[in-house]
Formats: sequence, C-alpha cells, structure tokens
Amino acid sequence: MTEPNVHVLRYASGGELHRDFHASILDGANYMLDNYGEEALREVVFETGTKVYKTLHEKLVAGDKSELLSWWRYYMDREGADYTLEETDDGAVLTVKKCPALKHLENRNIPGGKGLCTLTRILNEAFTSGSPYEIVMEETGDGSCRQTLRRIADNFRTSGGKPLTTNP
Repeated sequence: MTEPNVHVLRYASGGELHRDFHASILDGANYMLDNYGEEALREVVFETGTKVYKTLHEKLVAGDKSELLSWWRYYMDREGADYTLEETDDGAVLTVKKCPALKHLENRNIPGGKGLCTLTRILNEAFTSGSPYEIVMEETGDGSCRQTLRRIADNFRTSGGKPLTTNP
C-alpha cells in the first residue's frame, strides 16, 4: 500500500539492489564515448530521460513536479543515501551529502565515478526538456551535490510544454 501523495513509479523495482549497477552504467557510458562520441552518449541518455522515464518527463512538461520528487525519494531511500529533499514554492532542492553510487565506486577502487555526475546532468536536462522547469546540479564536495529544481517559466501550456507566445 502506498502512502498518500506518493506516486507508484512504473520503473521502481522491489528486487535486490545490486550496487555494481553503477559500475556497469559507467562502463557503458565510457564505451559509448570511446566508440561513438559524446553526442551519441548524450542522445542515448536524453532518450532515456524522455522515453524510459516518460511519465516523469510528461508530468514535468505539464508543470507537475510530484513524480520527480517521488523518484528522487525512492532512489535515495533505496540506496541508503544521506540526503535531504526540501520542496519550495517553485521547485525543490535535493541535497546529497554522500552519493551512494560514488561511494560504492570509491569503495571498489573503480575510477571515473564523476562520469556519473555528467550522466545525471544530461538526464536532468532530458527530464525538464520542454517543461517550465530546470534542474541545476552543483557538486558541493567530495561525493556530495545539490540538485535544484526550479520553475523558470509560467507561460507553458499543460500539453506539449511549448512556451506560449503572443503576437506584438
């Protein structure tokens, strides 16, 4: 049973958490970079953010941040992250004190974990593409970051996410 105001995420898994998933994602991203280039990697991650996470993206386009906040909570809680999530009038602030993915990679002596931060930035761009929001990610220290969701426009339609324009 879900709590009130908690969205059931279509991509949430209740199975065993395998932290080496993060290393696999990093390896896949590095393979894409080495063999197809940065633009191809951006395209794959962007498509993931708009098509795999379709409902999350569509809700942001419609001006609804609720599914993104549920997604952030779900993954941070699932991985035992030390984080806070504060809703604001025009968005939210996710503060991660120690990223569980980066922590796992460090513990396994797997280099290049900061590449996951780049993937997160691209994914955030995809989530907010065509929406009245943006997510600004700021690395604040060793494995910590702040992701700020903020409304950047009020003149978006609730379907299609295109800015309204007026004729002069």
